Amino acid sequence: CIVLLIKKGYNRYKTIWEWICVFEYITPTSPLLKSVQDLGDHCRNTVGFLPREAFFDYAKRNGILALTQNGTLQGYVMFRFGRNDIIVVQLCVAPEYRKKGIAKQIIQRLSGDYFHSNILGITLNCRRDYHLESVRRGLGFCPVNEKVGRLRIERQD
Repeated sequence: CIVLLIKKGYNRYKTIWEWICVFEYITPTSPLLKSVQDLGDHCRNTVGFLPREAFFDYAKRNGILALTQNGTLQGYVMFRFGRNDIIVVQLCVAPEYRKKGIAKQIIQRLSGDYFHSNILGITLNCRRDYHLESVRRGLGFCPVNEKVGRLRIERQD
C-alpha cells in the first residue's frame, strides 16, 4: 500500500497534509472488497458480469489493485498473470471520477509494480462494439490482434 501526501497549506502552528491517493491490493478481508464488487456490478454493461465469488478469488491471488482518495474508491483493475504478461480482466472507474486520468494512474501503477519481473507487458481485450478505442489509446495500448468474440448468434433459416 502506497500513500501519496501533498502539502495542502500552512498555518502558524502546523502544516496541514491531505491524503491524495492510496493504491491498495485488495485482499479477501479488505473493507474495500464490497466497494470493488459494487463498482464492478455498476459497470457490468461495459466490462461484463462477474459473480461476487470471482472478486473474492481474484482478491485471494492479489489480483485487484484499487485506487482510493480519502477512503473513497475511485477505480480498480482486476488482473491475472499470463505466461509473460499481465492480463486485465476488468478496469473500472467510478462515474464521478471518469475523464480525470484515474484509469491511466491505475495502469501505470500496475505496470510499475511488475516492471522488474519477467512480465513483458499488459494485455487488454476491448470489444469493438463498445467504441472505447480512444480510451484504450489514451491508456497507451495499441491493437496487436483481433479475435472473434464468444457471442453466438443462432442462424435463422
